[in-house]
Amino acid sequence: RRLCSVAVRVRSGGLLRSYLAPDVDAYTRSVELGLGPVSLRALLQRFGIPEGLVAFGLVDGRMLRLDDPVPDGCTLILQTPAGGG
Repeated sequence: RRLCSVAVRVRSGGLLRSYLAPDVDAYTRSVELGLGPVSLRALLQRFGIPEGLVAFGLVDGRMLRLDDPVPDGCTLILQTPAGGG
């Protein structure tokens, strides 16, 4: 497996924004993750985001599980669990 530097944009709203500290716009953070591949779980750990706050990640319409690698150069959308009552 070849290692390369992974750079992504991470988008989210609501509570997750406070973990991301957006720097591109109100919802997006640009981040260099270092040598990859980097899993969604590792990205969440880097930002201190509890796994229970993220239902899934979404890249180009494809759902990412926690152990899936985050593709280099992508925009990753973090989706919180649905709530209701």
